[in-house]
Amino acid sequence: MFVRVDNVLINLDEINTAVLDNSLQDSLPILKLQMRGGIRSTINRGADPEVVFDVMVAALAEAGQLYTPAEPDPPIEMSDLELGFLMQADDEGYKYIARDRNGQLFAYKNEPHKDGPEWMTYAPAAEPERMCDELFDFIDFDDAEPTKIAELLGR
Repeated sequence: MFVRVDNVLINLDEINTAVLDNSLQDSLPILKLQMRGGIRSTINRGADPEVVFDVMVAALAEAGQLYTPAEPDPPIEMSDLELGFLMQADDEGYKYIARDRNGQLFAYKNEPHKDGPEWMTYAPAAEPERMCDELFDFIDFDDAEPTKIAELLGR
């Protein structure tokens, strides 16, 4: 779903989070967007960020896609293909999935940690397995922790 405000076109389906930063005094607020795939963007020129934010919130609310922090996280929806990849990875001993800043997706047997633009594991002989980057679009480089395969499988 797209919204256009003051010649700013925003694809709401690609936004993970949007925060209106009013912390700067004597200045317009800054609209900070965290897009899928780790891309970050700000809107502070060309359109009033408060107006853009209000229009985005109204459009998401109208579409039933607006979630407030007081509500539980919406359920993660996965395709049969994604579930198949998860079950195979689990059978092969992989326990975590994480996406690097460049969008590449990997499965890990040992818990990885961020090291610059990548998730890394320092366990010997525990090479990560490259996965199809188009899968699991809810996994983002900016996630605080790697995603646990067992949790995705409901265990």
